[in-house]
Amino acid sequence: MMPTFADTSFTNPITAPNNLPATATGAETFVGLILQFLTIVGGLWFIFWIIIAGFNWITTEGKPDKLEKARTQVIHAIVGLVVLISAYALTALIGAILNVDFFDLSPFFI
Repeated sequence: MMPTFADTSFTNPITAPNNLPATATGAETFVGLILQFLTIVGGLWFIFWIIIAGFNWITTEGKPDKLEKARTQVIHAIVGLVVLISAYALTALIGAILNVDFFDLSPFFI
């Protein structure tokens, strides 16, 4: 015979008594917040530099030295984005190994 809903006691395993996630500590939340902030800043920095490099590329006026400078800026911006994505992936991998979700913002929205 299956117990009815009224017969079962329900304990929410996700939240702790103070309404924070049971797995979130102050240090994990702080590190996660910093990592998220740096990821957003890095993405915005990439967008800024790719726009500047594109503008420089368009306005080279056929001069090889200006074209090479613009090409170098585009390459550096793309390398920076690859480094940013790699750092994000490495952080997520370390978090998975340590069973910590650094990129979870739910403690701030409960």
